[in-house]
Amino acid sequence: MTQISNTLQFTKNFLIQMSNRLSPSVKTELDSFLTTISEQETFLEDDIPIFLKIMDLVARDVGYVEAIFEITKPITLINFGIFSMCINCATTIRQFAISWAETITLLGVYTDATFEEKSNGKLIFSKRLGKSDIEECVFVQVSDCVVVTSYLRNLFRKSFNPSKVILPESLPIDSLEKLKDYFKCEIESCENRVELHFDKNQLDTTLPAGDPDMSLQYMLLASKTAIETHPTDLILKIKNWYIQTYLSNSFEKENIFEELNISSEQLRTYLMSRGTSLESIRSEIRFRMATLFLQQSSTQVKNISLKVGYGSSSAFNKAYKKWTGQTPNEYRKGYFERLNSVTF
Repeated sequence: MTQISNTLQFTKNFLIQMSNRLSPSVKTELDSFLTTISEQETFLEDDIPIFLKIMDLVARDVGYVEAIFEITKPITLINFGIFSMCINCATTIRQFAISWAETITLLGVYTDATFEEKSNGKLIFSKRLGKSDIEECVFVQVSDCVVVTSYLRNLFRKSFNPSKVILPESLPIDSLEKLKDYFKCEIESCENRVELHFDKNQLDTTLPAGDPDMSLQYMLLASKTAIETHPTDLILKIKNWYIQTYLSNSFEKENIFEELNISSEQLRTYLMSRGTSLESIRSEIRFRMATLFLQQSSTQVKNISLKVGYGSSSAFNKAYKKWTGQTPNEYRKGYFERLNSVTF
């Protein structure tokens, strides 16, 4: 409830600031809503659909791009609380995108986000199920794209551009043109989709403030907070279990079923219904953690293989090459070469 209160209070302040720029009809609707909630000590989840509708009306009234740039001006990573460090200490753009998606999903109110990596990498922003119609989330999702791009440009002194951005076709044409000029990349219109794409070769770009050790610790913190936020989500519990066991070097496969109080068959059936598997989740965590361990020059590869649950270095080498096309040693060598070439 606190996160909902803080986020809606922030958005309420934005709307009040914009009120003197609104047409009479939209201002009347905004004032009516603000009067309705003025006596409440906090904003309730039931208020969110109405609030998003108001935001969408305001954006359309003053111009989508103008409203987006206005609301994103004061947004910094401090808005994300403890996860500001998780994102700030990301060592690569890939890790940054993964952390950002986790942050939005865990602490966001309006939308969810996921990071997918196939032929390229992409952040996908989607509506928070049950919260509102997709139309009413467009403004927030496009704002998320602007914030991510802005932050990466700050890191790279404005040299960063996404490879492609997908925006809803419902956006006004003049807004699409202005956003194309801002993102400086291909803009594709598609029904009810908001995506920020990265070229494959951008994902391993080294970030100046990256800290692999801190990233591991905040990965654990994020995982624990995820369970507190979504206590019934088995997938989050599985991820947390793997992260904790890999960090503590206490990996025992059978314990996960005891921890979750579920049989292997029941868990397999549940994960199939969610479109995943235990091996897929374990592989995802292994890859992320192994990569961070490889970014620590003091940790030997043979020890990393044991840390992430492999019985031999050869098995780990084979798995890592399948993930990245490189052996662990090749990845480590390339990472430190890129790190040493970073200029501030």
